[in-house]
Amino acid sequence: VLFSHSTSLDLAVNLRRVQHARQPIVVVAEVSGFNKDGSIALDRTASLNPECLMLRTDINRYIEAAAIQMRCGKATMQEHLCAAKDPYLFLCRDVTVFRGTREQGYPLEADPVKIDVIICAMSEQRPAPQLVNTATGWTEWYQSEVSHTALLERLNLLSLVVIQELSGGSGGAPEPDSRHSRLPILLMPSPGAGHCPHPRDAVANSLKHWRRRFTGRFDSAFVCTAGRGMKNGHETHMATYMDAIVNQQLHWVLESHSLAGKVMDWHWDTAVIRLTTCWMKLEQVA
Repeated sequence: VLFSHSTSLDLAVNLRRVQHARQPIVVVAEVSGFNKDGSIALDRTASLNPECLMLRTDINRYIEAAAIQMRCGKATMQEHLCAAKDPYLFLCRDVTVFRGTREQGYPLEADPVKIDVIICAMSEQRPAPQLVNTATGWTEWYQSEVSHTALLERLNLLSLVVIQELSGGSGGAPEPDSRHSRLPILLMPSPGAGHCPHPRDAVANSLKHWRRRFTGRFDSAFVCTAGRGMKNGHETHMATYMDAIVNQQLHWVLESHSLAGKVMDWHWDTAVIRLTTCWMKLEQVA
């Protein structure tokens, strides 16, 4: 899993333009703001992470179309997306990124790019945390196992959706000579990142187990720590902290070269690696 302190949307645009013109690029957008009627608050940019998604893309029309389809249902959009068990998410195909970055002043792009977006939400915005004293110091975990299970279910669900819809339906590996040429690239915000973030050690542990099960189904998988409330260098610290936990076995290669043969086959593309926060360590491993 590749960690970056940039936003997932910025990474998606960079990847699309540099060398991945034909591969599916999937950005996961996490909803945190809802109206009183349970609909997604489209009038507040901070309702989504990445926050710039509604300003730079046409994602609003997909959200409005999804809301229309649910009018006849008994549950609201919020109840479906935030369900602790059997949550909903929805896939938006061919979303157009037509504006530049905030630093550029959100200019209209001369050459818009297409990406796919998955809309989801955490079961709780402010889950109860607990501190656990371990051999390495104090760590942060969910107080309730239900909260931890809900996060794992969402990670599994969004992965299965991408595999089924964007990897040819079966999730099987491509031909050996083009193993990574058609696999999708997944970019997600750090789950629960925000003003009241989810406990970082619980999230990192969940991503570690998710990596072992699913990352072989993707060309690359990015987790972006830039999000609501993360400023003044905290994004970089969080990316480095979580990378050390999630990719611990990979970093062991630097200490024992005999482990190199056990590393999963990957393209080790320098252009991709240098988009990450810990790119120097990854280049050493490569």
